[in-house]
Amino acid sequence: MRNNAYEIILVNQKLGLEATQNRALRSRSLSRAIPMFLTLIFSAAGHAYFFITFPAVARQFGFGDFQASLILGLSALLLTVSEPLWGLICERKGRRFVILIGAMGTGVSIAAIATVYQAGQLQGGAINPLFMAILVTRLVHAVISGGLIPAAQAVVADLTSAKARTRGMGLLGASFGIGTICGGMLAMVTGGENLIFGFYLIALLLLGTSALLWSKLPETSSPHKGTQNVPIALKNIAPFLITTLLCLLMYSLIQQVTVLRLQDDFGLNHNASIKFSGGVMMLSMVAMIFSQLVLVAKLKRPPIYFALGGGGLAACAMGAAAWASNPQLLLLSMVILGLGLGVLLPGNLALLSLSVSKANQAKAAGLNGFSKGLGMAVGPIIGASLHAVSVQAPYILGAILFVCVVAMLRSDRSLRPAPQRRDL
Repeated sequence: MRNNAYEIILVNQKLGLEATQNRALRSRSLSRAIPMFLTLIFSAAGHAYFFITFPAVARQFGFGDFQASLILGLSALLLTVSEPLWGLICERKGRRFVILIGAMGTGVSIAAIATVYQAGQLQGGAINPLFMAILVTRLVHAVISGGLIPAAQAVVADLTSAKARTRGMGLLGASFGIGTICGGMLAMVTGGENLIFGFYLIALLLLGTSALLWSKLPETSSPHKGTQNVPIALKNIAPFLITTLLCLLMYSLIQQVTVLRLQDDFGLNHNASIKFSGGVMMLSMVAMIFSQLVLVAKLKRPPIYFALGGGGLAACAMGAAAWASNPQLLLLSMVILGLGLGVLLPGNLALLSLSVSKANQAKAAGLNGFSKGLGMAVGPIIGASLHAVSVQAPYILGAILFVCVVAMLRSDRSLRPAPQRRDL
């Protein structure tokens, strides 16, 4: 009896010490993870800057709209394949290793894109070699940057409790939103005249942040020995993966067709369409960040409420965009879309994270990245194809898809809170 009691005391002391160490690690990591969030901001800025400007740049280089969408779609397809693999590497090598590779590689690849653009402006012809150069550079960028999202999502899961998971994912989403705003503002400032300068600036910021990551970012989770092969029940997370796929399909579709609609439907020229499209993306991201940092934090509701409410609001926004009669109404509808996605996406990520064990956080994030990449791969292609039929068709499709998201989540009985928290 004495031995048993003594063992219980030792176990309790050990658990108490581990809990204290975990609290200390969380506090220390939350302050030292700032370089990671800066990396996400600059990476998202580069992504948004490229997506906003490339459709117009492609026309300037003599590419067809379908060729431009092919570059965007194939790079996103490669990202689809790479993110689950990075998720596995993240569980085995650690979050810090993957984030460092992603930050440095993204900076170098963005600088390479700027160099290819410069060469394209100087050579003034030879469309096929230029097309292949941009395609290859963009594909390399997709592979190298593919680990940032799964690793960052796993870090947030490591550092947040079940109750705070939605707010943590909201902060993660806000980082991407801030980066998208920065990319949109940069597109507004540079327009078509100083486009290459913008790419070099983003590359320099990413490489500078890589040095901060090297010295400041701690490892938040050691590899889970013996648990790497623990399977994830796909049927439990399928609704969240489908939601991610549809949301990112529409997000990439809108980025593809906004410049085209401003030119073809509203008559804006090359520079004006780039600048106004940058403003559209910037203001919609402001609305998204407001939702993520204010509404999600203040309402303190279960994640499913955010997912359903955001999906309904996004459906209404896409319906309004379909019938916008001028650029200002299109801008207003995109702001409403930002509000909807700002609560839908964190709620969906929280539901996904709470549906798997801690040992599978990076794996789940990688699968979510697969869904995201698949949506981004087909979105631009669908957008260009529908735009050729009707300028309203892409937005009508968006309204239908968001209604489907709401219907799917409402009908899924596996979204009850208790089973989601049981394995945490």
